[in-house]
Amino acid sequence: MKIPKKFRKSLEWLIPIFIIGTLYFTGLWPEVAGALQSLVVRSGLVNPSIERSEDLGTISTDFTLESIDGNFLSSNDLKGKIVFINLWATWCPPCIAEMPEIEDLYEELKNEKNIEFVMLNLDQNRNKALEFISRKELNIPVYFKASALPPELTVHSIPTTFVIDPEGKIIFKHSGIASYNNEEFKSFLKAGKKVKNS
Repeated sequence: MKIPKKFRKSLEWLIPIFIIGTLYFTGLWPEVAGALQSLVVRSGLVNPSIERSEDLGTISTDFTLESIDGNFLSSNDLKGKIVFINLWATWCPPCIAEMPEIEDLYEELKNEKNIEFVMLNLDQNRNKALEFISRKELNIPVYFKASALPPELTVHSIPTTFVIDPEGKIIFKHSGIASYNNEEFKSFLKAGKKVKNS
């Protein structure tokens, strides 16, 4: 049976709207959108710039985080280490998109004693984050806020990633999606220093 042209035109609009609406109302939209965006991350087209920039400040106040196992991590425990902090949430497609690359970076560098990874989840409902971590079988250390964050780590958009040097200075900040699992960023992270301008 041939579908009349006016109904065909309507179907061309209704089918995508139905699919997107279904993904949205079932809660699958962030993961589907994140999976599509992860193709861009894996391509290496969104490598973050680690060139020297303006002073990003020093962490001014102590803070405490809670791990998914209920253990507490103080900012004092992080002193003397290079700290990779990524602020993310399960409802954020770009956060989900960059997660596999960050997981790969963590797996490669997890035995570096002077580097600490902190995936700081900002979901209102911790159970959503815990379910996501379990389902994705993530090994990277995930934490929740157990106190207020210092103003230097307060952000208006996610994902946002910081690198803090052993003295507590912020030496890197990037807001938005990025691919961190590349040789330039690994070298930067291992050194814990900004790249000098030539």
